Formats: sequence, C-alpha cells, structure tokens
Amino acid sequence: MHKFISSFCVLLLMCAFSNATHADIKKTIKNKFKDGIFEEFTGVFTKIPGLKQMTEKIKENEYQLISARKKRGVLEIINMKDIESITLSRERYANGFKLNNNAILAMGTYWLKATPKDNKKQAIKRKVIVSNRGKNQVELKFWKKGLKVYPLEIITIPASARVRIVNIIPKYKFGMPLKQGKYRVEVSNKGYKTRKFDVMLNHNQSNFTSKLDPVSDKISKALSEIAQSPEAEKPEKENSALMDAFWWSVLIGVILVLLWLVYSFIKSLLQWLKRAWRSIFN
Repeated sequence: MHKFISSFCVLLLMCAFSNATHADIKKTIKNKFKDGIFEEFTGVFTKIPGLKQMTEKIKENEYQLISARKKRGVLEIINMKDIESITLSRERYANGFKLNNNAILAMGTYWLKATPKDNKKQAIKRKVIVSNRGKNQVELKFWKKGLKVYPLEIITIPASARVRIVNIIPKYKFGMPLKQGKYRVEVSNKGYKTRKFDVMLNHNQSNFTSKLDPVSDKISKALSEIAQSPEAEKPEKENSALMDAFWWSVLIGVILVLLWLVYSFIKSLLQWLKRAWRSIFN
C-alpha cells in the first residue's frame, strides 16, 4: 500500500514538473515574440509545427521583424493600407514570413510578395534593398489585370542625373508608357560614375531607383589639373587656329564665287546689248 501511495505521489510530481516546464517554454516563446522575431532565425521558426497558426493570431503591426546585426535598416511600406497580405524572404521561391510595417532588417536584398485588397488588381513579387541609412521607403503599385503597358519611372540620386534607355529610340521621360519587358538603363551625371543596369518592367515593378557614386576626389583633382595645365591648352590653341584658317578659306571661296557670278552676269548683259544694238541699226 505504501509503495502504491509513493508511486502515485512521484507521478503527481512528474506531471506538475512537466506542466511547469511547458509553462516556462510557452512563456519564453511568448517573450521572444514580444521582444521581436529575429530575422536570422526565421528559417528555423518556419519549421516549428503550429507556428503558422500562431502567427495568424498576431494582430497587424503588433510585432516587428527585428535583426540583431549592427548593419541594419528600417523597411517602410508607404501604401500599407492598400495591402491585404505581405511576406518577406531572402530567396525568391522561399516561404516568406509575414511582414509588418517599419520592420528592422539586416542589410541586403529581399524578395517581397504582396496581395492587394482590390481583387481586380494583380499581386506582385519584387526585390527590395535594405540599407543602414535610415528608413528605406518602398511604394508598391498594384495594376489591373490584363495590362500590357506600364509607366517606367526611374528615380535618380542625385535628381539632376540624365536617364537614357539604351534599347529604344524615343527619348526617356519620367513615367513614359512602355510595353512590359526588359530594358537597358543608363544613368549619368557630371562628377558621378555612370551606371548601366537592366530593369524588368511588368506588373511586379514599374518604378526603380538608381543612386550614383561620386567620382573620387583624387580622380577629379587629377582631371582638373590636367585640364588646367599648359600642355592641355596647346591642342586647344592649335585646334582654334585650324578652325580659323578653315573658316577664312570658306569665306574667301564664297567671295570668289560671288565675283565670278557678277562677272558672268555683266559679260552676258554686254553681249545681249551688243546684239540688240546691231539688230536695231543694221
């Protein structure tokens, strides 16, 4: 009898300890979610059974994706109110994690998938780049289904940069309508390195940002010294002298042609008068 009572007490203690352990684990997980979901471990979290049901219960904007890395930035979706659901992942075809606005992420490139609230518009999948320079604002534009032409918007930094689409004839204008497809873009500006890159214009993305890197001080200084050196001025003087000689030659040639025309006209006029005189008095 005593053995039975002892065994029963031990069993009760084990159950109590198990419940306490389960409660501690549950509390730890809850605290982790409150403190923030670390981006580096999202791949592990997505494999935990029941996590999908847990994340579905999280209210919008209640938690943020947070990175513990020093080099990190904030991803802000400008038109979050137009989005029904949005996920973020490191790889294009990976299962994304639910994204909330103003998420703090490690620097790098991410794949973003978003579904609009308007059923008549298309869902999008596109790249976003996060840097550690404050907020990284992204505006997601949703287009109606069936469109074949989209406005191409190239946002440049600095804003005065020149944009050229290499593989089309028309001159680029901000928001110009083009057929969906791949385009080669060239962005240039004085004092900055020229940048060339390809863009895929379709319903996923129609606005692109290009930031130019300034030319290093050493290179710009060397170029300015070369331009101001006496040796650099000699060819310009020689070229100007050649151009002056050319234009003087052209001017003299034009004058000679005009003189010949006047001479020919006077000669013809005298011959005509001579014939007229003979016909009258003969």
